[in-house]
Amino acid sequence: MPSRKEIAKFFLHPVLLAVRQYEALRAYFVEECSPKKIALRLGYTLSSFQTLVRDFKANLKEGRKPEFLSLIVPVLQPHLKKT
Repeated sequence: MPSRKEIAKFFLHPVLLAVRQYEALRAYFVEECSPKKIALRLGYTLSSFQTLVRDFKANLKEGRKPEFLSLIVPVLQPHLKKT
């Protein structure tokens, strides 16, 4: 059976582009990690990561949902339901 550390690599180094984008943006906006650290960890160049952030913000401003969201199945989150 793989060790916990070996399994962690699955989450820390995502192969699917949509997952990499999600993780990169989440790390930047939620965890407030530095762009340099995120780029290094997820295999982006600094400029390509900055482009990802710029495009993400522009899409939100225009009311377009990010492409990676179409690949993610929504999960019911009871704690976020309106009452």
